[in-house]
Amino acid sequence: MIITMMVSCTPQTTKVATSSDTSSSSSDDDSTSEDSSSDSSSGSFEATTWISSGVESTFLTLSADDTISFYITGTDIATLAADNDEFPQLCMVLNFIDDGRSVRQQLRLRASVFTNLNNGDVFYRIDTSSKADNLATCSGNATLVSASRQALDNYDETQAIYGLDEVCPTCTTSITSASIDFYSTTNGTIGSILTSADFFSGLSLNISPSGSTSDDSSSLACSDVACQASDFDCCFDTQCVDDGQLRSNPDATNLVAALMDVASNPQNFKRWPTVYYVCNTNTGSPIDPDDGDDDEDTDSLIDNDYSPDEIDAYIASLEIDEEGKINTVK
Repeated sequence: MIITMMVSCTPQTTKVATSSDTSSSSSDDDSTSEDSSSDSSSGSFEATTWISSGVESTFLTLSADDTISFYITGTDIATLAADNDEFPQLCMVLNFIDDGRSVRQQLRLRASVFTNLNNGDVFYRIDTSSKADNLATCSGNATLVSASRQALDNYDETQAIYGLDEVCPTCTTSITSASIDFYSTTNGTIGSILTSADFFSGLSLNISPSGSTSDDSSSLACSDVACQASDFDCCFDTQCVDDGQLRSNPDATNLVAALMDVASNPQNFKRWPTVYYVCNTNTGSPIDPDDGDDDEDTDSLIDNDYSPDEIDAYIASLEIDEEGKINTVK
């Protein structure tokens, strides 16, 4: 169904929010071409970044008990996917090495390639929810590699792990990946390594203890003041977002009704906090109260029984920009 392809399978592209470079990343996102295949030829280069909850970063923090999917994108990722189009799935191998805590773990996660139908951007979706699926994709042997790219050992599928909660169950503080690689996978067995030694340079995955969402440094980096300084509207659940931005994981039950309501009046996104990010303060320009029917009963929208053809036709008529906002109805 079109809804699944446009919203659920690929993340909405948003501005980059990193502690090291916010201004340049915002301008890069604003200039993203609708045809990502022309990036290399036009000289535009997008750095490799993670995307989680709609926000791009080079340092991603997940809780050990998270089972969410996250994404990786950039010009090099698009090239990797094009050069290896015979592999719709890859195995991402993340090595965690902390001798002080006696940790030498190799985390293997399934990575599936997707293309954003809105702008052509290429992503790999990294799955954490099913250890069985990760094992089924990533069996075989892979090298445990240190942060200095030294080969330390060869791990088979029985020595590797397949869930975030297995990296360091006894850790009381966060642990960060030492190295990351992509491997080909055929019939569930790891093949050759596909990424160079510096492919993931500057990129890391941080796992915090179960029950937490981010480490102290990530929490301090997100505040309304800091986010607004980076041209976002507010800090929402430890991430910088724009008021009225479509969530990366919108409530599917209310999605169509919300899209239709907001298409009639852009300010109506505030009625749908499970579909759109809603900041605590009004950060947008005033909307003419006569622009759309503000008195319409929201429940009636939810109760409408839309056929699949009606849903597909309506979604196809929408123009959703790179920040997840609806611009116009054709």
